[in-house]
Amino acid sequence: LCQTLMHVDNLIWIVVEDSNNKTDLVKRFLQKCKVKSVHLNIRTPEALQLENEEPVWKKSRGVEQRNLALTWIRDNISIREKGIVYFGDDDNTYDLDLFNEIRRTDYVSVWPVGICGGLRWEGPVCENGHVKYWHTAW
Repeated sequence: LCQTLMHVDNLIWIVVEDSNNKTDLVKRFLQKCKVKSVHLNIRTPEALQLENEEPVWKKSRGVEQRNLALTWIRDNISIREKGIVYFGDDDNTYDLDLFNEIRRTDYVSVWPVGICGGLRWEGPVCENGHVKYWHTAW
């Protein structure tokens, strides 16, 4: 992911670890990566963590981490600044064309995700520029 983001102009990569403390491993990784980044951490409460053998769809994942990233944005980026928030995942790969497409967003954009939930793709099904429903296995 770092290698891809190095090619994206005007980007702040907000990395939120699911841990009680920021780890040196992630700190060193971000320093080596040389992408402008913010390193945050928040542990998922135990009640929301998956138990062994529990199916992944049973509980939401990454909610606290996404919310902390949004809080950082609200606290550190002026409301007058134009920008886009994209929630990426560390186990996905990204085509650089995605970031060029994202920059064309005026208000809200949604994209399908490939090989997800046992399907070839999941995402919005659109008609005349409007989301009609979501194609999803969940």
